[in-house]
Amino acid sequence: MLLRLRSPLVSFMTCIVLSNGASARVDDLPADGWNQVRAAIAAHQHRIRATPTGHIAKNPTMKWEVQFDGSGFEVRPEEGDWTWGLETIAYGWDGRRAPVTKSAATCVDANQLSYVWDERLIEWFKNGEHGIEHGYTVLDRPAGTEGSLTLELGIRGALRAKVDPTGLDVTFVDEFEAERVGYRKLIVLDANGRSLPAALSRSRSGLLLAVDDRDSVYPLTIDPIAAGVRLKANISPQWAKSLASFGNSVAASGDTIVVGMPSDWQNATGVDGVTTDLSLTAHSGAAYVFVRFGSTWVQQAYIKPHNTHYAQLFGSSVSIDGDTIVIGAEGDRKTPSGVDKPDSGAIFVFVRSQGVWSQQAYIKASNMTAGDEFGSAVGISGDTIVAGAPYEDSVSAGVNGNQFNDPSSNENVGAGYVFVRSNGIWSQQAYLKPLDPASQDKFGSSVGISESRIVISSPSEDSSAVGVNGNPIDTSASDSGAAYVFLRTGTDWIQEAYLKASNTGAGDRFGDDFIDSCSVAISGDTIVVGARNEDSKSSGVNGDGTNDNFSNSGAAYVFHFDGIGWSQQAYLKSMNPDPGDYFGISVSVWGDRVVIGALGESGSGFGVNSTAIGNAAPESGAAYLFSRSGSQWIYQSYLKADNTEVYDNFGNAVTIHEDLVVVGAKRESSFPSGVGSPDNNNLFAAGAAYTFSAPCGSTSTYGNACTGSGGIAPEFGAVGCASGNGVLEIQISNGLGGAATLFLASAAQVQTPVGGGCSLLVGPTMVVVPGPILPGSGAGAGGLAFPVGMPATTFTSDIWIQSVIADPGNPIGFTLTNGVGLHFL
Repeated sequence: MLLRLRSPLVSFMTCIVLSNGASARVDDLPADGWNQVRAAIAAHQHRIRATPTGHIAKNPTMKWEVQFDGSGFEVRPEEGDWTWGLETIAYGWDGRRAPVTKSAATCVDANQLSYVWDERLIEWFKNGEHGIEHGYTVLDRPAGTEGSLTLELGIRGALRAKVDPTGLDVTFVDEFEAERVGYRKLIVLDANGRSLPAALSRSRSGLLLAVDDRDSVYPLTIDPIAAGVRLKANISPQWAKSLASFGNSVAASGDTIVVGMPSDWQNATGVDGVTTDLSLTAHSGAAYVFVRFGSTWVQQAYIKPHNTHYAQLFGSSVSIDGDTIVIGAEGDRKTPSGVDKPDSGAIFVFVRSQGVWSQQAYIKASNMTAGDEFGSAVGISGDTIVAGAPYEDSVSAGVNGNQFNDPSSNENVGAGYVFVRSNGIWSQQAYLKPLDPASQDKFGSSVGISESRIVISSPSEDSSAVGVNGNPIDTSASDSGAAYVFLRTGTDWIQEAYLKASNTGAGDRFGDDFIDSCSVAISGDTIVVGARNEDSKSSGVNGDGTNDNFSNSGAAYVFHFDGIGWSQQAYLKSMNPDPGDYFGISVSVWGDRVVIGALGESGSGFGVNSTAIGNAAPESGAAYLFSRSGSQWIYQSYLKADNTEVYDNFGNAVTIHEDLVVVGAKRESSFPSGVGSPDNNNLFAAGAAYTFSAPCGSTSTYGNACTGSGGIAPEFGAVGCASGNGVLEIQISNGLGGAATLFLASAAQVQTPVGGGCSLLVGPTMVVVPGPILPGSGAGAGGLAFPVGMPATTFTSDIWIQSVIADPGNPIGFTLTNGVGLHFL
């Protein structure tokens, strides 16, 4: 999550006091009324409160409590035993800084607080949707002209500052070197918007922030960003190489993340091995394990294979379930006989006991052949592993056929392999092929497993069939792609379903892996399949999939098992599709949530739900979160890196587990130095991974609707995830067709009876906004559903909403729907 530092609504020395959110007349509100709802509710949730010793703000996004005492601030996390803060000590020119007063004049306006130090310097804070924002406004040039304009800051708490050589980033770490806070991307702008040279450095008291203000126009805005933690490989400078691709693959289970780095060069072996051979082993690969303690991520293990060798690509795929990790090495060449078979591939199993990881198994395909790339895709669920080998050549069909039926005219048919564990020993249980194998289909490119079901993609399959269990005979849709579902009963596996897109198109590559990305996933009764080359121009959920005007914009498809069979439940597109986005290049599903990567997306925003308009950062990449309520899927969040840069490919890999989302960016280029590396772009494509929280609350109904025309009472509901990062879909049914509507929103459920057994919602931060006209005409004809954007934060209390519908059939001239409560985690 980002903490952006922007100037608040401060008019020089005057504290501007705005409305406290009392009821507003409809004709006083702008047309985009829901923005008014969002702003009012967010302000209520983030308001800064007075205390006997100063002021306090709670920020649910960062899970921080921030205390202000009139001279500085101090952060106390909800989880963790550290504190951190800053205080302004002095400002002015080099060697001539004047101390500020011991206590500033404090101005508070809802969720904004300002320290007015003197007639020139204002320090400001804003408790907002993206976290606590902090910065300075220098209104006029201080006396003197020598050197750099400098702010001297004292550090509160026990954290230690580590300043990056660029001077633009500061990392605050605890006694164990774990990053707790990042202070990044220092920017200083003058009144004309010109960026001024600036740098941070250590001082005896804490930090110095120096600005070169030559030829600038005052006032100046000093604007660093305190950013969320990002995961990086922890590599000594002598071993660091470009194109290492940390974040090429990601997986999560509970509070553990595993990140693949298939182009690691170190010549170590085993878990946390030490490199002693100075002749680096190019592209041998590695995997990193991170664990979460409270809100802090720390590296737990650095994993290498026991037989490290050149171009092994260990970490090209990863999967984790509990205390077991499986890691694919598609370039592994070793064999039990000692005769190398290049790119035959292998998978490695590691287990954790009391926080220590060790290798449990080294597994090769039962029909290993050079070039098969066994292990290019892996998945684990309990004591079962599935591994793909997309370049395996056997043309046998179904389960446990002839593994060595490799006619020279057939290549790259592909295969899947199932392994089971008993008493710590792994053995092969099944050899999987589709019922319609064909040369160049690359079955096994992506795999997913959930208990006794497996889904395997075949992205180069050519059938023109659509939907579930269609006829694969017509092969006129070259490289359209397919996915296959297998079910285990006892120890026997059968092909359960053959999945195709609802808008099958040649070249769409339904289920493609595209350089180790995983484009299929399964969780219980839900499967999601990505098609990175799909060309539709539609956006959102269940749009028109036939308008192929956006080449390679990409799509994803959700399938659901209802106890009898599989059917397509949703067709997903990004909310800002563009040609070349490759939405669907990576997918993951957990319960009622799906996250989808789009490594070619070019938005220049940062963090969660930033503006998704424009293409100023080519191929920076994005990820998108969707949630389901009942059978309806709703777009929830737009995710970007906290340090968005061109060509980072954020979204090349994604995973979701419970409320944790992890996104890989294999071409991110900051120097690898562990958790929270600075933004220096000093090592091209070193790679990174980013964590996001995706809590999901619930909805409820309350009260009774008023009966309207025709004796019918309108109904009000909400579909989707009650998440502060999300989007709900508001639904009205059985209203008077053609009638105008209003919406009410409040931070508390307070009802006033209005007669007829129904009640009107009132309460604190009451907001009234105009809604859409109901479609149709006549009693009970009006019904609609539309998305409502919620603030990009996690609320600390509920929101209550209700709809008012004009209706002369009711004596009071309108009807009221029932109310809906949105209960946030």
